[in-house]
Amino acid sequence: MNSLKKSKTELKGTRPEILQKIRENKNCERFFLKAKPGIHLLAYLLDSTKINRLYITKGILKTIPKNVLGALKKSGVRIIVVEEKAGRKKTVSNSEFKKILGKKRLTNKEKAERLGISLRTFYNMKKKVK
Repeated sequence: MNSLKKSKTELKGTRPEILQKIRENKNCERFFLKAKPGIHLLAYLLDSTKINRLYITKGILKTIPKNVLGALKKSGVRIIVVEEKAGRKKTVSNSEFKKILGKKRLTNKEKAERLGISLRTFYNMKKKVK
């Protein structure tokens, strides 16, 4: 059994950037679609590559017509819906936050400085943790 993970090519950005990425990765079998596709883009992806798996989020799945999804499945493309959280990534993990929060001798301002976040963000996170 092959222990190497097959990588996914991310398709995001403007249409010309996505088309360029497809041209560069003609032998890739797995693509992660991070932009709303048009029917022509999906057809080009299907014709130009050896795609067998397409990773998409729920939001993007809703924008693709059902007949296009059916055509992709008939041609052997497995569609995998990925859960992705919207918005920016957290800069501080909950465990790290709780660790600093437990330090009694520090003021809230000092705790926020140690975490590298603003005081307002510190208060918002404190509200959500408790």
